[in-house]
Amino acid sequence: MIHFAIQDHGLGQNLPALVDLLSDDECSIDVSFDGNDEALNEVRQSLSGRTASLTIRRSMSVSWSSWASAQVILDSMVDALSLPEWSYFMNLSGSCLPLLSPQDMRERLASEACQGRIGFCTAYRLARPVCWISSQAPAAPSSHGLETVQGRAQMLVDPSLRDLVESQTLKPPQNIGQRIGLVYTETGKNSYSVRPLSPTELCSRVKFAAVHPIHYGRSWMILHRSIVEWLVTSSILTRVQEFLKDCFCPDEMLFPMTLFSHENPFLEAMSSDNLRYRQGGARRLDLADLPALAQAQRHLLARKVFPVDYPIAADLIRRHQLSIA
Repeated sequence: MIHFAIQDHGLGQNLPALVDLLSDDECSIDVSFDGNDEALNEVRQSLSGRTASLTIRRSMSVSWSSWASAQVILDSMVDALSLPEWSYFMNLSGSCLPLLSPQDMRERLASEACQGRIGFCTAYRLARPVCWISSQAPAAPSSHGLETVQGRAQMLVDPSLRDLVESQTLKPPQNIGQRIGLVYTETGKNSYSVRPLSPTELCSRVKFAAVHPIHYGRSWMILHRSIVEWLVTSSILTRVQEFLKDCFCPDEMLFPMTLFSHENPFLEAMSSDNLRYRQGGARRLDLADLPALAQAQRHLLARKVFPVDYPIAADLIRRHQLSIA
C-alpha cells in the first residue's frame, strides 16, 4: 500500500484529476492545502466523495524556499505514521502528474525492493568549497538594506554584501554554497533579510559541515515505512535541522543530508534517483513528451503540469492505462 502526501500551494485546480489518478483500494491520500478559507472549502467540495481513503487539511503558510516547506513534509510523515497498513510514503505537489497507475507503482517498488532499494531521494554531494561569508559587525538597520529579487523571493541584503548584489553574483537559488554561507531570515511571505554569518555562526556551520558532507537535491521522495519511522525520530534529523535553520531553500538539503548521512541505518538501501521525470524539476512539462514518458514506464511521476494543461495530460494518461490493461 502507498500513502500519497500531496502538498498544494495554489488554488487546487489539479487536485480532482490528480486524486482520481491515484485512487484505488490499496492507497491512502492526504492533501495538505496552503490557501484561504474560501479556496479550502472549494477544494473540499471538489474532492468530496471521490475516495474513502482521502483526508484534506490546511497547511501552514509556505514561503518559496522557506523552512516551512520542509516542515510541511515532516508533518505529513508524522501524520502518515498514525495510519496502519501502508508500506511506502510518496510526497508530491499539486502540479505532479502520475505516469503509472497505483498498481503499476506498487509493482515497480516491489521490483526495486528485490534489488535492495527501498528509499528514493535525489541527492548530489556538493563538490565545490563553500564560500563562507562572516562579519563581526552587527547587521545594519533594515532601512539601509539593498533590495534584490531571487526567483520568487524578495531579499533585503545587508550593505556589507553590496559587492555581491551590484555584481549580480548573489544567486542562492543556483549557488548551493551561498545557501549555507550566509544567514537568511524570513521576514514575510516570500521575503527574507540576508546578512553575513557571525563568527560564532561561522564556527558552528564549518564544524558541522566538516563531519557531515553537504548534500542537496529535491524534496520529493519515496520512502519505505521503516525509513520514515527512523527518520522522524532520528537525532541526525534534529542536528541537520539546526544546521539549516537560517539557510536558503533548506527543504532541498534537509532530506538529502539526513537520508544520505552515514548515520542512516538504511543508507545502503537508498537510491539517489527519486523516480520522477527530470528528478521532479520545476520546469513546465511539455505535453508532447507525455506519450513517450507513459510508454517507457521509467518514471512514476512528472512535473510541473499547469492547470491549463492538466485535463489533457490526465486524459492522456488514463487512455494509456486503459490501452495496456
